[in-house]
Amino acid sequence: MNLRIAAAASITICGVMSGGSAWASEPRLSPPPANKYQITAEEQSACGTDAATFCSAVYPDEDKMLACMKLNRSSLSAACRPVFDMGMRRRHLN
Repeated sequence: MNLRIAAAASITICGVMSGGSAWASEPRLSPPPANKYQITAEEQSACGTDAATFCSAVYPDEDKMLACMKLNRSSLSAACRPVFDMGMRRRHLN
């Protein structure tokens, strides 16, 4: 009985080790794209809920998110609107 357990463990370990080495040789996925518009923590905090409410359909496309937020500017929350406007000025996109 112990021999069967040892054999099964040996086969499992060999399979994991060979699978691990094959996995290591596979091409890696590229990292996610950089934050194109340099969204700040303040902007994320102030406007995250608004972005989810109005623009979740276009996430994660940053250009479409920006266009959507601009389109919905009049509906943005009181906390988001001034931070959004300041970010637009900072990026010279207004």
